Amino acid sequence: MKTASRVFLSIFVLLTVSLSFAQQGEWCGFDPILEEKVQENPNYMDELKQRILDIRQAGNAQSEKAATYTIPVVFHIIHDGGEGNISMDQIQSGIDVMNEDFAALNTDATQIRNTTDAPYAPLHADIEVEFKLAKIDPDGNCTNGVERKFAPNLTNDAGEACKYSANGGLDAWPNDSYLNIWVVNSIEGSGGGTTLGYAFLPYNNWGAGHGILNRHDRIGRIGTAEFNGGRTLTHEMGHICGLLHTFQDGCHSSDCESSGDYICDTPPTEQVFGCLPSNNSCNDVPVNDPFGFDVLDQNENHMSYNTCRRMFTEGQKALMHNNFENISNFVSLTSAANLVATGVNEPDVMCKAEFYADQEVICVGETINFTDASYHGAVGWDWDFPGGTPSTSTDQNPSIVYNTPGTYEVTLTATDGNNQDIETKTAFVRVLSNAQPLPFYEDFENVSSIPDDFWVVKNNGSDQAFEIKNVGLSGTKSAGISNFGQPVGGIDELISSPIDLSGITDEVTLSFRYAYKKRFSVNEEWLRVFLSNDCGDIWAQRKTLKGNQLGENVDGNSWEPTSDNDWVTVHMTNVTSSFWVDNFRVKFQFEGDNGNNFYLDDINIYQGSPSDDPVLNLNENNSFTGFNVYPNPARDNINVEFATQMADQFVVDLMTIDGKVVQHKLIQANSGNNLIVLDGAGLSGGVYFVRVGSKGSAAKQVKRLIIQ
Repeated sequence: MKTASRVFLSIFVLLTVSLSFAQQGEWCGFDPILEEKVQENPNYMDELKQRILDIRQAGNAQSEKAATYTIPVVFHIIHDGGEGNISMDQIQSGIDVMNEDFAALNTDATQIRNTTDAPYAPLHADIEVEFKLAKIDPDGNCTNGVERKFAPNLTNDAGEACKYSANGGLDAWPNDSYLNIWVVNSIEGSGGGTTLGYAFLPYNNWGAGHGILNRHDRIGRIGTAEFNGGRTLTHEMGHICGLLHTFQDGCHSSDCESSGDYICDTPPTEQVFGCLPSNNSCNDVPVNDPFGFDVLDQNENHMSYNTCRRMFTEGQKALMHNNFENISNFVSLTSAANLVATGVNEPDVMCKAEFYADQEVICVGETINFTDASYHGAVGWDWDFPGGTPSTSTDQNPSIVYNTPGTYEVTLTATDGNNQDIETKTAFVRVLSNAQPLPFYEDFENVSSIPDDFWVVKNNGSDQAFEIKNVGLSGTKSAGISNFGQPVGGIDELISSPIDLSGITDEVTLSFRYAYKKRFSVNEEWLRVFLSNDCGDIWAQRKTLKGNQLGENVDGNSWEPTSDNDWVTVHMTNVTSSFWVDNFRVKFQFEGDNGNNFYLDDINIYQGSPSDDPVLNLNENNSFTGFNVYPNPARDNINVEFATQMADQFVVDLMTIDGKVVQHKLIQANSGNNLIVLDGAGLSGGVYFVRVGSKGSAAKQVKRLIIQ
């Protein structure tokens, strides 16, 4: 454990929570890629040690230091539209917790022990550091120190990729002017636990990704972090400022100034998760130890993994101050000129009206909750909501009902009493169309582009989205993604408006066709199908096709289907009764892996068991069976066959793919088998439909027909 810890901490530190210790505390995970980098330089730890000793020596020679170091901070929120898009209040709570801890103002400091075996309360240090959100961005514009990016492919199991706009994430602001913090849903772990955050040490070159990567539920003490203690950022900021774990190198009796965590008033300890006052994992007394005897573990230290972290020590303060004075990026960060350039000490002046909403796509009659995010110091708000009820509001955070399908803009005018700003977001609210009845069938032949009145499209902003393609199975169109050559991990979604399944009594089938080939044999691309029974508030995954399941064939060129054999039919019969509601929605999600193009067609939802032919207006009251069309493909004569239990008038229609009836026959069908012959001569080759049903019933069956 000690050797692995040395290697890992030399580059950056991961804070994780072990699955087996989830209720006890955090522990480190180890990133194989970074371990390889360290292995490339076996002398790294010796170089790190010398760097710390040189900085300490330079700091000791300096007589005066700043009274308080102020560090400008920017948060980069990488989210998927869910709870990870945390509020400004929660972000400010994260800043507040750090400031309390670094200034020794935390209320639980009274619980720091001051006993003979644990004389730690007198060591509790005010680090004299203050963190403030930036008010001016790198381009000189007004900011609230927060930027947000919808990137669902980067916020889960996140890593360094989310820190770069080339991947669809958010680039760091200059790290000699701002301390960068990226916030995500979850972090990729390389050990046996769940990673909560990681941060780079300051002793090497501050690369483009220098800063903190942190889970949203470990930012502050409110919102999604309400029950999580709020101190992950404090711990990670300790690493940013140059502190190692208190258990670095474990137990030792070496000189405490040049071994372990290089700080003497943090006694050596093993990695411990609990907070028992009797914890004493090390019995050795280091050289130059200020205590002079075997003290108990310093459970309270912010750089431990104990759940009772409450303090930095005077020794940790001294090392941080030395770093602030002698590491060039810190010198620049905390300089008076940079504080002016980032505006952190400027008074709150209204400079930007801004807002966001808990949802932007809703069903008819639903409510949207709007949140004011204007900066800085707004005291008055005038909202305009065309299409909403009410249509205006002066509340800071109004709730608005939308009762009519359509797309609507929202306007906010915010003021601090002296200054005001206006923000209008066009096409901000999408109220979906009224629920479509069953059977539902979409072949995209009458869809000119998407998104449209029925279909919603989402992507991560860095790759191609679903669009109408001029190739299809049942006709000449489909919905497809130009995935060839697109970034790995891109997630694209095609989402329906509501469909009314409330009349289902026994069984429902969701069918669709897709066409796909890999670009490389190693491609692992995904098609996922999600269902919702509450208009899309919550989605349940009901179908997954990945890798070879999605398709085994390979084409190294940008591919499109050229024959019926390129298409795969999927029948989903697991649309269970919990989804038989009047605001059912379906979502098709494609995740790329630098593979090839994807096409989707003939989406069909209907009551009953799976059918290989499109189902339109089919229900349990059909009065005929054995419906068949042959030959298929046909050229001249088209035979339409069906059986009925009783004599009745039946309608037989031959239709084009866009629904135009080219032949219509009204016949008197006899009980038993019936055969009708349609004339295909003179018809253009292509795809047609044959529709059959009794004259007095809405029940119809449809079969696809190819005319050669």
